Amino acid sequence: MTSEDKREKPTCNDISSIKTERLISALGSDDHDTRRRAIAELQSTGKPAVAPLLKVLNSENPEVRSGAAEVLSGYGEALMPTLIRILTTGKDNARDGAARAIGRCGKISVRYIEEIINDNDYRKRRAAVQALGYLGEKDSSATEILAAFLYDKNDKVSLQSAKSLKYLKWKPQNKMEAAAYFYASGEAEKGARYPAETVSVAVRDFKNPEVERRKKAARHLSVINSDIVIQPLAAFLQDTSEEVRYTAIKAISSINERRFVPYLVKALADKNSNIRNEAAWALDRYGWKPRTYWEKTRYLIIKEKWVDIIPLKDYAIPVLTEYLCDENPDIRQKVTEVLRAMGKPGYSAINEALKSDNPMMRKRAAEAAAVIKKKDSARKNDADNRSRSISGQENIEEELLRRREDLKNKGLKSSDAWLLILKKSGIRPFAAEKLSKALSSENEMVRSSAAEKLAGMESASEEPLLHLLKDRKPSVKIAAIESLGELQSKRSVPYLVNLLRHENRSTCITVIEALGKIKDPKSIIPMLRISAEGDSELKKKVSAAVSGMDTAAIPTLKGALEESDRKITIAAIEALAGIRHNLSISYAVRMLNDSEPRVRESAINAIKEMSNYMFNNIMDESGRLATQGTEKEKTGIIEALSGINDLRAKQAITLFTKDKNETVRRKALLSCTEELL
Repeated sequence: MTSEDKREKPTCNDISSIKTERLISALGSDDHDTRRRAIAELQSTGKPAVAPLLKVLNSENPEVRSGAAEVLSGYGEALMPTLIRILTTGKDNARDGAARAIGRCGKISVRYIEEIINDNDYRKRRAAVQALGYLGEKDSSATEILAAFLYDKNDKVSLQSAKSLKYLKWKPQNKMEAAAYFYASGEAEKGARYPAETVSVAVRDFKNPEVERRKKAARHLSVINSDIVIQPLAAFLQDTSEEVRYTAIKAISSINERRFVPYLVKALADKNSNIRNEAAWALDRYGWKPRTYWEKTRYLIIKEKWVDIIPLKDYAIPVLTEYLCDENPDIRQKVTEVLRAMGKPGYSAINEALKSDNPMMRKRAAEAAAVIKKKDSARKNDADNRSRSISGQENIEEELLRRREDLKNKGLKSSDAWLLILKKSGIRPFAAEKLSKALSSENEMVRSSAAEKLAGMESASEEPLLHLLKDRKPSVKIAAIESLGELQSKRSVPYLVNLLRHENRSTCITVIEALGKIKDPKSIIPMLRISAEGDSELKKKVSAAVSGMDTAAIPTLKGALEESDRKITIAAIEALAGIRHNLSISYAVRMLNDSEPRVRESAINAIKEMSNYMFNNIMDESGRLATQGTEKEKTGIIEALSGINDLRAKQAITLFTKDKNETVRRKALLSCTEELL
């Protein structure tokens, strides 16, 4: 008997399965007749085609999803519970496919949609309005229901309702419906065409428990050019969420309306420093000047004009005492130095604070008293130490000295020096004149704003921005880093990489985000080193930045996998997980052989993450490993497959239950048993 005679002949089931797969593939054909023939044959295939058709509801190709939905709709009520479940909890494409199938079922689907459309679970409400989008092709009354769900309290439900209405080419019947539609779809500029109606829709979210929804309301109000938004936006400044208040203050800052000034003045007292800074910036735009000592003291603190507070003496004491309890330790330090520089009024204020009924005030006053005592002692014992700040930052005495030195020494901080740099960079004289004044300002917010403007001047701004990386104020430095990122400045990469080694965490995160935009592979290894020693957020930022470079990052990451420092290896694997390429899978699988358990675990997690967007590729690799993989590769892929929430992944594990290696078989059988339990 020849070897050909020994080959197994395909069974009827195999032939039927191959035919079904071929027909399903034809659903994605560019030829309309080919698609229609495939649909007709699949309809005649019967139940054997149901499972494969349900799987391809998750196809990236809308033609495949539509064709599968048409075939599945022929099974009517029998498949309805399954389709509803996919529609509720499935991935985006699968939900779309299920919605198409339910919509094609016509009236028999109405009862199922009615059961979930008012459910407390937003996913069920979203599923219902998504199905109605396709059902509406057969039943025009669906649009009335969808229009009502534009007002749903959950953003995902209202957005899906808007998408369904758009699919049905629905037209609003009145201004209110138009405003609700653009609000739900997030089209703030279009919603602004209906100011009164949009305000009416937005105010519904004043008490919405979702922070993002309240922020959305503030954003939509900000683009309406009408005084009717003054009271609603002002109300958001009283929100309990700092994020909402910040969104509101940003919105108010973008509107040229002087009637906002009283609300901006109140915002100077907000607990959040970003909100205070934004309020002060907006007030500057109106040319506002403080009218009371309360306002002036707060304004000077925000602007960090500490020396200018000293002459206010007793008038500034109440606000300074309050700021002893500020969340920012740098501000508390500066306030302490101002009180010390005031002399007797400042010392008396701290003594009074030590007697406060507020425990936190007593604690902070005691800290201030200890700092002052140490400084006074240093002044008496050592002249060289008397002006040293405890925190290592510039104190009030140093600032006074610096002001005198700045008048003599014009360096980069002078307007003339900046003007020279800007002109040499090719910036037009008029623009250079204005920018030089801003960049030489003692106000860090003004310098930060100038750094942001430089980003719009393309390559001519690289040199000035590189100089700003040396600015002592973190906010200015961060603005310069962000601008270099927006410019995708390759020249700045060595400078930004150097900052990674010397700056604080928040600045490092900004640098990583900028490097991610620049997309220079030379920055990958330095970022991986930072990731290796960083916290979870820092690791995520590095992974996102590196994976954002796509295939250009793969050669460098391949080399990083062989680093002796296994933390860098793990960081490289985490970055690979975000790159949609077969090589990412191959390298991750290779690392399953590593002797270090942490590395193998990282590779397993990477494979699981890749399954979210390269599922079929993972399945192919699993099939290859079943016949060609090493023991560690097989056990690793089994563990990865067991963590993927997809029936096909569980089925793929069964291939390993008959493996020649006992360890592999046990791993596969255990995984299958756990799945059944």
